[in-house]
Amino acid sequence: MDPHSWDEIGSEVAKRIPNTVRFLSNLIECDSTLGKEGPVQRLIKSEMERLGLEVTMIKSRPDQDAVNLAARIPGASGRDHKSLALCAHADIVPVDAGNLWRRHPFNPLIEEGCIYGRGAQDDKAGIAAMLLAAETLLALGHPLPGDLLMYSVIEEETSGAGTQAVLDAGFEPDGAIIIDGAWPARIFYAHPGHASAIVTIRGDALAASNERRAVNPIDLAFTYISSLREDIKRWNEQTPLFCQIENPFFLNIGKIQAGTWCGSVPAQAEVHLQAGFAPPQTIEGTMAWFRSVAERMSDRIEVAPGPVFRPPHAGDPKSPLIRELAALVDQGAAEPTQIVPITGYTDMPFFKTPNVCLYGPGGGRNAHGIDECYLLDHMLPVVQNLVAFAFHWCQQRKPS
Repeated sequence: MDPHSWDEIGSEVAKRIPNTVRFLSNLIECDSTLGKEGPVQRLIKSEMERLGLEVTMIKSRPDQDAVNLAARIPGASGRDHKSLALCAHADIVPVDAGNLWRRHPFNPLIEEGCIYGRGAQDDKAGIAAMLLAAETLLALGHPLPGDLLMYSVIEEETSGAGTQAVLDAGFEPDGAIIIDGAWPARIFYAHPGHASAIVTIRGDALAASNERRAVNPIDLAFTYISSLREDIKRWNEQTPLFCQIENPFFLNIGKIQAGTWCGSVPAQAEVHLQAGFAPPQTIEGTMAWFRSVAERMSDRIEVAPGPVFRPPHAGDPKSPLIRELAALVDQGAAEPTQIVPITGYTDMPFFKTPNVCLYGPGGGRNAHGIDECYLLDHMLPVVQNLVAFAFHWCQQRKPS
């Protein structure tokens, strides 16, 4: 039985939200794109230490900014009781067209119940919610029987190497909740695979007036993309639903760069692509597909791996952790909790335990887009659920 009432937990969470929002604003001010994660991780480490947590730093790349953080609230009898990990990521995606934002992406704006800024929802609100849950648990003063682990990871937006490094360092839990992009009454259990490619296409650098006897790499890029899309369409027509996801195969053209001015045929074009896929397709198979279409079309097209790779994850929507978390969330929700797949990608595939899901930190808009924002009203119910679930899960004995 949980040692604290639902209302008592909610009251302790609510009184700390103003400070947490200030902390979230400080996180958003940090540009933590790939290779620049050091400052935000130092800020998070300082907050973990303020809470009295012992923090372990774990590298996932050789450079100095490639630091992941793992903290632990030790359980009173951790060897006998289940551990729970809360995991959120501190890295963000690059800003596109910052001049079109309502405010500078790294100058957070709070307006009409939302906080705006790059990473506000994805996933700095997850970091803030995770540490608010830890602070609330400590303030309630009732030791958990099992360990509570907290990970602030990097490289979630690319390879997932941060989470993998933390788990490899010995921080594998009995159950895990990734706090990254789910609304208060929604739990994610599955997602398709993702693979990316950087495609370089050689052209003939001639004057525009000679374009008829030149190979324009932009034209060739369009032909290549069209051929890929034909395959995507056919696979979606032929492949059964994957974990309730319709059309799990997709192709996104994220970037095209070519040429210097209108009076010349470009010497080269570079196209950045990301594909989604479902089993039996694999990351390796998707990369082979990118290359085979290129080889079939022209020796001018070269394919190299891009930054984003994630295997598909087909979790169990009826696992003990998901079933018990959904039952708890239902108690405070106005509608039944949805247990659904997500079309994006997560770090769920890296956990050995089948008791893993994505839940929280709440809703918002435009993750990866312009004017990304997080709904601040969602912090209270999500963190309240996380704290209550930690008491519930960490009281359970490990199987003998």
